[in-house]
Amino acid sequence: MVNNARAPGAERRRWVGLAVLLIAAFMDLLNGSIVNVAIPAIRNDLGASYAAIQWIIAGYTLACAVTLITGGRLGDIFGRKRMFLVGTAGFTVASALCALAQSPGMLVGARILQGLMAALMLPQVLAIIHLGFGRRELGKVVTLYAFIGGLAMVGGPVIGGLLLELNPLDLAWRGVFALNLPIGAVALPLAVFLIDESRAPHALRLDPIGVLLVTFALLLLVYPLAQGRELGWPDWSIVSMICSPPLFAVFILYERRKTRSDGSPLIELGLFAARSYTTGLVLQLLLLWVISAFFFVWTLYLQLGRDWSPLHTGLTTIPFSVGASIAGGMSMRLYLRFGRASLIAGAAMMIAGVLVYGWYGPQATSPQMIAPLLLIGVGLGLVIVPLTALTLADVPPQEAGGASGMINAITQLGTVLGIALIGVVFFTAVGQQAARSVDQIIPRIHQELSMAAGLSGPVGDVILADFRTCVIGQTMGHDRPGRSAPCSQGFGATRTVDDALSRAAAAVRREAFAQSFQRSLCYVLGTLVAILTLLFALPERAITPAPEAWPRGAEPRSPS
Repeated sequence: MVNNARAPGAERRRWVGLAVLLIAAFMDLLNGSIVNVAIPAIRNDLGASYAAIQWIIAGYTLACAVTLITGGRLGDIFGRKRMFLVGTAGFTVASALCALAQSPGMLVGARILQGLMAALMLPQVLAIIHLGFGRRELGKVVTLYAFIGGLAMVGGPVIGGLLLELNPLDLAWRGVFALNLPIGAVALPLAVFLIDESRAPHALRLDPIGVLLVTFALLLLVYPLAQGRELGWPDWSIVSMICSPPLFAVFILYERRKTRSDGSPLIELGLFAARSYTTGLVLQLLLLWVISAFFFVWTLYLQLGRDWSPLHTGLTTIPFSVGASIAGGMSMRLYLRFGRASLIAGAAMMIAGVLVYGWYGPQATSPQMIAPLLLIGVGLGLVIVPLTALTLADVPPQEAGGASGMINAITQLGTVLGIALIGVVFFTAVGQQAARSVDQIIPRIHQELSMAAGLSGPVGDVILADFRTCVIGQTMGHDRPGRSAPCSQGFGATRTVDDALSRAAAAVRREAFAQSFQRSLCYVLGTLVAILTLLFALPERAITPAPEAWPRGAEPRSPS
């Protein structure tokens, strides 16, 4: 697929080879949007803590982010077809391990392996496409790639919901990962015969020390954000976060030395001298940060706080996905005509969508969610695609490959940081609100139980203390201390008492999740206002990179 021969057989083979690459890209892009709706089911089945469910998503994304640029260089050095086959095979095996996971730790480990394999596979897709198609065909091919991305964005939550609802082969949430197995099984043998090998004539060297430094710097920040709240913010978590910035500084110093020694740093620091590139990367980071954060807590709230089914949740995301896909397709034309104003309009629409959602309140119905989710989706579509073009506009053509890889890595990191930080906000609020709600409801329950069941004095006090500990612990995502049975299995009292306490526990959980989601909306709104403000730092006129500045593409990944 690398050569551009026009013989009928070669031409057909080239386009079928493209289909194989798009199938592999679809597998990865679908993986980014399908897992969210399965998170509550995974939590219930494996007994995962809230920190663990954050790592199920963030572990994949972090692993992909820190190795994405290295994955591209491995293809340049050892062969793009070879690395594509290794990545696709590894991604398929990792998906099987995810489907077979018997514990949260095993699932997180399999997800990290999935992310590493995606980082090997994805850069080769875009590089092979660029090499196999001329500039006249590239527009058509990029449109197909964007269509596949939109299809994965729209279809992911719905497909995930259907798999959980229909439960084929009794796989439950495991079907979300098992879906990748037939896709990989089809793509691999076809790729062997249909894709030609290629290497870069002057490939950059690997930078393993740079990868290790940036990985540890990120882990020192992200790990305590995910685990610290659950462990009561021990001293090591604070020390870890304090050590993260100095290690980032060491990474930058090492990258400068690497640039001088062999010209193959992991990140080309000179690119940050361009204002459009630096501002664009910050905006890309914040956009994926806020969208990932919103959909993470939104999914948990609907399924854990309101007991919605995964299919109901998935279908409700359609207005966002459709709006983002359609607006993304129109966004470059609007940007070329109106310049920065089109991006500002998109950010304003996202803010309006969050405000409308907040106006309806956390108990909004599916029909009421259509307008705010559509506004958020359209706003994101209007911003993200032109922003990618604008970020690359001042990048020299010879640096475009590395710059594009950096954009993809930054969007991945935005997802990681968004989920980690919103986890602190949301889950802390859940625990605090649960404690307040249960303390407000206990006096009424005590009175009802005394009148209806004759439980008063020490016996009633013990039952209610047990109830309080259980409800707060379960709402915060862990079992009762010292007792394996959840609240719903009773407190050793009468059936009437247990039923009353079970209903009260459900009411506390709903209230805690509703109020915490409302607080999270304020966090989302504040981040969107910061994005809107930063957009004014971009050039007012429309600027786009030259065609040769798009050798590998920089299409944003969907976080929904």
